[in-house]
Amino acid sequence: MKIQKHKLSAFKQTLLSGFLVTFLISTGHSQRFNIEQTEVFLNEYWTVTPFEKVSYLKFTDSLNGHMAESYNRFATTTDGGMTWKNKTTLDGQFRDANIVMFSRDTMFYISVNKKLVYSFDGGTTWTITGDVTGVPVDIQSMVFYNRLKGICTTVDGMIYTTSNGGLDWLPYPGLPHNDNTVLLAYGGLTIGFGSNRSFLLSTDEGANWQEYGFTDSINTPNFIKIMNGILYISAGGNTWYKSDLTGQILFQETIPTTTGTVRNFAFPSENEVWAALWDRGTKVSVPGSRVWQNTTYPQNSEVSGVYESLNGRLLVASSGVDDSHAMMRIEQPGKRFSVRKGRLPGNYRLSAVKIVSPEVTLVGSYEGVIFKSTDQGLTWENKSGGYSFPAITCITAKDPMNIFAGCMGGIILRSTNGGSSWSQVNTTISDKITSIEYKATDSIYLTTESKAYYTTLGNLPYLIQVNLPSDPGKVLKVKFWNRLSGIIGGTYRAHRTTNG
Repeated sequence: MKIQKHKLSAFKQTLLSGFLVTFLISTGHSQRFNIEQTEVFLNEYWTVTPFEKVSYLKFTDSLNGHMAESYNRFATTTDGGMTWKNKTTLDGQFRDANIVMFSRDTMFYISVNKKLVYSFDGGTTWTITGDVTGVPVDIQSMVFYNRLKGICTTVDGMIYTTSNGGLDWLPYPGLPHNDNTVLLAYGGLTIGFGSNRSFLLSTDEGANWQEYGFTDSINTPNFIKIMNGILYISAGGNTWYKSDLTGQILFQETIPTTTGTVRNFAFPSENEVWAALWDRGTKVSVPGSRVWQNTTYPQNSEVSGVYESLNGRLLVASSGVDDSHAMMRIEQPGKRFSVRKGRLPGNYRLSAVKIVSPEVTLVGSYEGVIFKSTDQGLTWENKSGGYSFPAITCITAKDPMNIFAGCMGGIILRSTNGGSSWSQVNTTISDKITSIEYKATDSIYLTTESKAYYTTLGNLPYLIQVNLPSDPGKVLKVKFWNRLSGIIGGTYRAHRTTNG
């Protein structure tokens, strides 16, 4: 026995890295193991694109999108950004505004010569379908709500509307002339920005507009995203802001110049803000935390910008002078295929899945929406009740009726009717829950990135910290096989318990 202890000490690192294999051999008993592919291993990876510089990025749905590199060069993807095909616009007809993509096959643009140029094969070939009338100057920005109805802004601050697919345009009267106003549509809201004093907002697809002034003077915005009624504003001066829909500034943060010069900010979700820092690479922060960390972006190159589409896809562009191509962040690659085959409604980034029983399968998303299937994934229903919960990271179940989901911010969602409705439990912690596990003693065990906690169901929302014998590194998973045996695993080592 003393020799065995010596060997365990001498080969500590080897045994820790191969814990499950060693445990199986040392017990000498036949064991049954379930293999799980957890969120950690499916979280993300980066794919190289065939282009360097990026003008803009736009996705039509979770699979189909395009980016523009210049006025005549662009690329398309039909698999969510994993692969791209370089394309060009029609010879002699450079685009005047962004390309409008309706589907993987159908797209169009207005050229600088004011021609309407269409493609029905994904941008491989182009045809001029008519002359554009009513817009006398260069177009700054353009949004289409369907194949006929659209709006655009021009470099002199005018807004125009069309009802016949972009052939004929009429000016919208009475609005302030803010030069170079940019238009973006988010669901039922369309925003026009470019001024450091105010922005324009429409709730009826550009038929009527309201101007809102910012309550505080801000740096000129270069990008605004709307999420759950909040404006996330990327601006000059190393600063980004949060505002409500009336212009009330709720939060602002300026990155010190000692950290680097910010080219732009991007907001893939409510839980992430990215900064492109040129020769300092990229940084990421949880909005409101004021703590910035290095990102997972793998290249050591000058970053000219970070671009994100309306469904949270993220693209990091290089300077174009160091022969480094732009890279696309692909989240949940192993589950991307399931979105299409499972026919989940909408475009969501899946973050957690739990097969509770053959009759109940649950899927959570980073957007805080929960879906339920009762036919093994053939059809799905949104069970969030019209609410958008915090980003869901993990799901566990006591039985087919009592189910729990861990979220960002230390929040637990609880269902007592098989996932048909959910209530939010604000626990005594505020960190991201990385895993959650029900133990058959009416207890819940959960982990954050640095700690582990437990509580009884009757004692929620109060949590008690688990004392681990040593630092596990970044905590990834808690798992119990029965009332007594379980592990808490991290990037450095796993801790095993045999007494519950």
